[in-house]
This record gives sequence, C-alpha cells and structure tokens, in this order.
Amino acid sequence: MGTAIDKDVLYAKPRDLKRRTYNELTNLATYQEEVVRRGKVKLTVAVWKDVLTCGDVQIVVQVHKPWMLGFGAMTAAGFRMAPSGETKDLEGNELQEFT
Repeated sequence: MGTAIDKDVLYAKPRDLKRRTYNELTNLATYQEEVVRRGKVKLTVAVWKDVLTCGDVQIVVQVHKPWMLGFGAMTAAGFRMAPSGETKDLEGNELQEFT
C-alpha cells in the first residue's frame, strides 16, 4: 500500500481556497476536517485558519494518510493572504508543525 500522499489531494484545496476573497477566508472556521477517498485509500484533509497580528490570514491544508498502528504519512501546503488580496505560499519551517 505505501504511505505516499497523492499530491493532487494536497494541492487542490489550497488552490480552491486561494480563489476566495480575504473576507471569505477570515470567515472560515478555525479548523475544518473532511475525509476524502481515493479508491480504497482514506485521507483526512484538515484546513487550519489563523488571522495573524499583521492582519494576514494564514491557511494551512494538512493531509494525513493512515497506514497501520497509527502510523502513516502527513504533509501540508498553505499560503498567507493580505487584506489587499496578495498571496504568498508558505514554505519549509512555516509548515513544519503540520508535517
């Protein structure tokens, strides 16, 4: 079975969320979770929202693929959006706590 995560699942949600306005993003729940099936594989997709002190809204999408005995693979992608609508992808250590 393996523990690799389908990158389409990982990047689809942030791509869709980037299309929303700043106000729409700030109105999201702080945490959302859904289960996505890819064939026989069940993935948990979590969305974390945080409004930073600078006013930017930070969105992190975390995908977890369970394997066995509680182990599995987890990875994340995300971005920040300024009130002006400008976005910046999150990188490396900005995602560390979610992977």
